[in-house]
Amino acid sequence: MKYKVIFDTNSIRNAESAADFLGGRVDLERFSKMSEIIIPDIVIEEIKAQKRKHLISKRDSFLSNPFHFLRKIDIKETENFNIDEWILELVKREKISYTQVSLTGDGILEKIKRMCLDCIPPFEDGSDKGFKDAYIYFTILEYLSNCKDKNIFCVTKDERLRLALSKIGRIKVIKGYDEFENY
Repeated sequence: MKYKVIFDTNSIRNAESAADFLGGRVDLERFSKMSEIIIPDIVIEEIKAQKRKHLISKRDSFLSNPFHFLRKIDIKETENFNIDEWILELVKREKISYTQVSLTGDGILEKIKRMCLDCIPPFEDGSDKGFKDAYIYFTILEYLSNCKDKNIFCVTKDERLRLALSKIGRIKVIKGYDEFENY
């Protein structure tokens, strides 16, 4: 039986690489040998958005570089490079297998709103910061409610999300593979 391991954005972020979609590859490859890797849809979308923002910044920097002119590189080719298609191609070529899970439950927005207003983790104390983490939290809870496994693992470095998830008895919250290996 493979363990189920859910990943938060901060453990698999990879905005800087134009060669791979997912980051944290060393840990992910170790996890993949004995676990099913599960990633909430909002994490995938956040990685795409981070990668898109990074590539736009790099493209703009490249366009202003005088080597375009010196090397006679066609500026239009650089301007017309489709970053979104490139990112989708990275997703398709991703070698690390994972299952994407989505939040489908009704009434979740009201629960997120209440948690936000009451500053309940994963929201920050005295702040409305934490929407994506709350979305991840409810995605994990929904996944857990449909999962027959006694326990699942969640990899996150976010302390407020860790605090929220640690209150759920069936979830073991860890920071990485080394901690997972201890279990």
